[in-house]
Amino acid sequence: MGEKAAIYPFYPRLLPYIKHYNKLQDRYEITEVYAPQGLGLKDKDLSFACNHPSIGKKGNLIDNINKSDADILVLVDDIEDDFDNEDFFDIANIALQKGMKVNYYAKSIFAVRDEMRRLSEDYKDNMKIIIEEHKNNELGQTKGSLQTPVILVGGMLDEPDVLEVLLQVYLNLVELGLKVSVFTKTPFSLGTNFHSINALFSNRFDEKTTISYLKETLKEVEHIEQPDIILMETPDPIMEYNEFAHNGYGIRTYMLSLAVIPDSMINVIPVELCVAEYVEMVSKFVEEKYNTKLDGVHTSNSIIDSLYVVQSQELSWVHIPTEEVNKSLQFNQGQSKIPIINIIQAGTNMITNNIINRLSY
Repeated sequence: MGEKAAIYPFYPRLLPYIKHYNKLQDRYEITEVYAPQGLGLKDKDLSFACNHPSIGKKGNLIDNINKSDADILVLVDDIEDDFDNEDFFDIANIALQKGMKVNYYAKSIFAVRDEMRRLSEDYKDNMKIIIEEHKNNELGQTKGSLQTPVILVGGMLDEPDVLEVLLQVYLNLVELGLKVSVFTKTPFSLGTNFHSINALFSNRFDEKTTISYLKETLKEVEHIEQPDIILMETPDPIMEYNEFAHNGYGIRTYMLSLAVIPDSMINVIPVELCVAEYVEMVSKFVEEKYNTKLDGVHTSNSIIDSLYVVQSQELSWVHIPTEEVNKSLQFNQGQSKIPIINIIQAGTNMITNNIINRLSY
């Protein structure tokens, strides 16, 4: 058993990390997960947040941090508008006074709160502010195009299942004996050596400079880590949803595809849209916009609230039971040339093997 780690705040995007964490590394064990009160997860399995099968870990309220026996508190400052993180300072202060170590993860150097900087100065030995910054120290050796295959994992929505697919594919590739460099949107990377895709877009450069920066940074990672495959979560949803909700237009993912031509893409599509005809349309879109192949689709248990989309011009969705996804898949599997599966039930081996077989030719 490694060091005991507590995490705050839990939010749905972290569910895949917590579910697979013990397979991703062996230095730490997540023993406590603190959830905001608004999620209603006190004493409930964390999977409740996404209506997924149980993962065997329950939510706790941060008021109980005084009772924690964890060795390290991980604070993930990654939520933008839907949660008030102003209590980070108080929580970190309590943990530090108890003798716990604190790792504070922020999206970028510009996102670090002033009070957290001051606290880290007062507790230099026990508190770390962790922001991934690529300084391109070896630029003399990192010019040129990538030689390593790049697999993108993205979705129609900014939903946790995108990370779930990425982590499952990563574990599949590692089981095959491959060395994989990973970029995700979540800054939390305790013990995993994953990179933050946010760091590549938080430099406040203009578009042209950002694309050059992406090229140089990915080449730097390739040079240092010597991976067999680079696996990347797309920085935003891959395409516009409709005329009411633009969904970010996939601008950052498009910029990424200009910096490095991806060799493959895996997509996550909500169950109500995941029919063969729509998947084929998405496949053509991926080929035209991102110059790559769509090699597999995961059907998520998300249902989009269409009325909310029209009224607010923003996307909102709910999660149906994963068993209902399987019923829908019975009508669509076999009708598409692209594998359409529910990886929550079936895993990603079929998609991973499909990619490996194609890239091997």
